[in-house]
Amino acid sequence: MRRWPSTPGLIAATHQDLACAVGDGRFRADLFYRLNVFPIHVPPLRERPEDVADLVRHFLHQFNRRMGKRVAGVDPSSLRLLSAYPWPGNVRELENLVERAMIVAESDTLCIDSNWLAAPRAAEDALPSGLHDVERRSILDALRRSRGRIYGARGAAALLGVKPTTLYGKMRRHGIRRDAE
Repeated sequence: MRRWPSTPGLIAATHQDLACAVGDGRFRADLFYRLNVFPIHVPPLRERPEDVADLVRHFLHQFNRRMGKRVAGVDPSSLRLLSAYPWPGNVRELENLVERAMIVAESDTLCIDSNWLAAPRAAEDALPSGLHDVERRSILDALRRSRGRIYGARGAAALLGVKPTTLYGKMRRHGIRRDAE
């Protein structure tokens, strides 16, 4: 029987469409082809609410062991609440919520406080759309005037009076690429 040489494996996960990112020039093609050996698409938790109960039981078992507790099950109304939630933070958000409930659990039944499910408002939603648009236009204008340059005395960051790292963060938030015109 032939044995394959042992080579280290790699599992990578992302919520980004890497094929699109390669096409847009935001991700290196050579790295994409190295990672794209056996792609597995897993839909977000909001598209598979039937998995919530199994995941909650898994996390319950995990946290029982880790915390030395003996929580036997989940309150049915809490489970219905969790299944109806859209999970913007996906499985990680569910895990954190179960951990929080386990920390405060005082009985053998896990209960979820519905106030914990209130999704925080996005920063862009809190601002008037006019301010958002003004910032975006200012960044685009500075990039045009600096010919795409970020750093230096004549760079876009200096024109806007911000640090280059701050400008990169704002560009990312607005979906602006460096070569934007």
